[in-house]
Amino acid sequence: MKTIGERLLFVRGEMKQGEFAKRLNINPNTLRNYESGRVLPNQDILERVCVQFSVNPTWLLLGIGAEKNEEAALAPKANTAACSRCVELYEKLTLAQGKVIQAQEQKEALLKENGELKTLSRENQYLKEKIDKLEYELEQLKNTPSTPDNGIPKAS
Repeated sequence: MKTIGERLLFVRGEMKQGEFAKRLNINPNTLRNYESGRVLPNQDILERVCVQFSVNPTWLLLGIGAEKNEEAALAPKANTAACSRCVELYEKLTLAQGKVIQAQEQKEALLKENGELKTLSRENQYLKEKIDKLEYELEQLKNTPSTPDNGIPKAS
């Protein structure tokens, strides 16, 4: 499971989406957005998942380690250490996502610039060909004897 959304689906298991959303006190559409990966759940939601379903916050955020938090399963109300770790990991994830978004924006700008350069290159090539053609026509005109208005070549 590569994404938080996929891990949320795993935690939900066979539970209906509406029931899972109700237990987390969120709208089912919001849960759908989390599970599809369109939106990243905030720290509060991640903490609720970890506490209510005894989920290891490191696994939920990063996919590392065991899915279940054995300490949380034994004493869910004493899960403050896991929650503070959840906050820490969430902050790191948010920072990393910001860097990914920035890199994607830079990539898009470079792709756009590359496309513009390709267009300019094609236009440049077209203009070079047009210039070559005009230079050829000019050379032909220079080498053609001039004719008076009646179309008969002028005697030299």
